[in-house]
Amino acid sequence: MKDEKSSHIDAVEGLQDPADVSELRYRQLFDNMGEGVAIYEAVDDGEDFIFVDFNKAGQAMDGVNLADALGQRVSRVFPGVVDFGLLDVFRRVWLTGKPERHPVGLYQDEILVGYRSNYVYKLPGGQIVAVYSDETERLKAEEALRLKNMAFEDAISAQSIADTKGIITHVNPAFLEMWGHRNKEHAIGGSVASFFANEEDAGPVLDALAKSGRWEGEFLALRVDGSTFISRGLATSLRNEQGEVIAYQSANLDMTKQKQAEEERDRLNRQLQQSQKMESIGRLAGGVAHDFNNLLTVINNYAELLAADLRDADPMKEDILQIREAGMRAAALTSRLLAFSRKQVMEPIVFELNEVVVNMEKILRRIIGEDLDFQALLADDLGRIRADPGQIEQVLMNLAINAKDAMPQGGSLTIETAEVELDENYASQHPDALAGRFAMLAVTDTGKGMTAEVLERVFEPFYTTKDLGQGTGLGLATVYGIVKQSGGNIFVYSEPGKGTTFKVYLPLVEAEKPEQAAEVDTTNLRGKETILIVEDDKAVRDLTHRILASAGYKTLIAANGGEALLECEQHEGKIHLVLTDVVMPKMSGKELSDRLAKLFPKLKVLFMSGYTDNAIAHHGILDEGSHFISKPFTSPDLLKKIRAVLGSGVLIGPGGSEEDES
Repeated sequence: MKDEKSSHIDAVEGLQDPADVSELRYRQLFDNMGEGVAIYEAVDDGEDFIFVDFNKAGQAMDGVNLADALGQRVSRVFPGVVDFGLLDVFRRVWLTGKPERHPVGLYQDEILVGYRSNYVYKLPGGQIVAVYSDETERLKAEEALRLKNMAFEDAISAQSIADTKGIITHVNPAFLEMWGHRNKEHAIGGSVASFFANEEDAGPVLDALAKSGRWEGEFLALRVDGSTFISRGLATSLRNEQGEVIAYQSANLDMTKQKQAEEERDRLNRQLQQSQKMESIGRLAGGVAHDFNNLLTVINNYAELLAADLRDADPMKEDILQIREAGMRAAALTSRLLAFSRKQVMEPIVFELNEVVVNMEKILRRIIGEDLDFQALLADDLGRIRADPGQIEQVLMNLAINAKDAMPQGGSLTIETAEVELDENYASQHPDALAGRFAMLAVTDTGKGMTAEVLERVFEPFYTTKDLGQGTGLGLATVYGIVKQSGGNIFVYSEPGKGTTFKVYLPLVEAEKPEQAAEVDTTNLRGKETILIVEDDKAVRDLTHRILASAGYKTLIAANGGEALLECEQHEGKIHLVLTDVVMPKMSGKELSDRLAKLFPKLKVLFMSGYTDNAIAHHGILDEGSHFISKPFTSPDLLKKIRAVLGSGVLIGPGGSEEDES
């Protein structure tokens, strides 16, 4: 059986007239074209057209036989040509001779079901030819690709595509923003490994993609500027029709804020749990002390009676006196437990805190010895408090003894008083803190300091880091109980090798003051300057940023000295002030200030610290005359201090250049 090609050759060879051969070849070509082709003749002066010829592809595409179409008006065979505007195209091409392309949507029951592309041109004899093809699948594919590209480009997640070698080929705008690229050209061509702060972390990701075609997880990501953030990523393999991996696609989200929120929530939960634990221990200690005191009352009194009935020469009298002595020591311990549990009997009166410090100064000097440098720095016009003076003396005594024990090789002890305000922002950062105005008593030593683990338990009863026999672990527990029972707060700031500061806040008695405390006018404390905040404690850093931003300042953030130097070098605008913590890892605030002073001699710096300003200045951490604010500070106090420092001066301009402020 001959195939179609052989039949065609035989048919051609059987013809003698070249015109017949040409006609046959035309017909074979015309009928076997993949696109639909129709030829029309104008009638009614171009108002309509009739079918002259119609190839097989066109008949199949339109569902019309050639016999039914030949000689018929196109408007009758295909009424839609009028609505679709195709008849107008025929007419224009027939009149002008200029070919046109005309896309047409195909509808069924007023529903778009497909697309057709028409190319219309005029033959030299005046006939019109329409070549058309079904574009439905191609346009659907293009639309799907367009939608996919839109989803890629407009996604809020950072989207990227890399080839099988891990080289980036496509990125979306969110990717540029998240990783800090200037434009797509800057990002494309880089390695997937550049996503990671530790490039070796990219290896397991690519291995997982090669094995299973999918990887999901979190990693420490590295921005172009060298900063890092926590990213959660999902990466998948892209395959061709043969199932071969041709690329990798990844989507990433910046989880830093969420992680920070989780860490902040965990920190507050830990503080709350610690506070609740202290409350529980206090209730237990108070109950035990109360019951034990009842027993000691019996034991000590009977020992006293027995000793009174015995002659001095009686050998049993000494034994009874030893029992009574032990009972008295036990009573002293229970008294401390009661102080910790806030159940001791107190006799509060209104008095000035400075008076207690002055009255205790001679005693404290004798207790700490001559090998320690001691100074008392008392605030002028300190308001009155309502508490038990004897208990406050005990607080001061215990803190001084604790400081002395922390400095076996000598050092400095500083006692300060000041009037401060703890605002709602500060209270929100410390679940057991109260907001309001307080008289502050700060006791600072230059001793060995405490670790974070010790700080968490420093006020727990019977917890001590001293050697056996050198302490009961009740001194600071007693301080804690007295302060809390007096309606105050106590906080401790300490780092290994950096000394310790205890700050006691006792509520001021407004009614007992001769005049009302002046309201702080914050309306004139706003500003527009740019301030660089350098603080390693995230909670303090966020709080400081919040205070300054709410007052109109522009803020730059640095978690350490290295980031601060980088900010100063790269910031294109003006930096008016550097607000830096004093004690930070790797580079202290003082070291940062010294390095900045070499680059910008007139740059203004405001130091802040949980240690008191006088203690820091006295211990030589800061130069005399440095601007300083003590933590915890209130919003008005910080803003007033900043306005005072920003009176005038030199700014850091673009690229770190100095500019005079006018």
